[in-house]
Amino acid sequence: MTPDRLPVLGPEPELPGLWYATGHGRNGILLAGLSGRLMSQLVGKERLELDITGLTAERFAMSR
Repeated sequence: MTPDRLPVLGPEPELPGLWYATGHGRNGILLAGLSGRLMSQLVGKERLELDITGLTAERFAMSR
């Protein structure tokens, strides 16, 4: 589980080809279908059904 209790979905900004779909905690089984669908859209470069801006790995990046 992540510190903010939200999952991490999307690409790793520092390493092309690495994608995250993690941090769901005990709700993982409930969110698996939606997460899988969103990840499929992301990897396939399709339009997303939902705004996942607040769920990307970049929210943990340290300010430079």
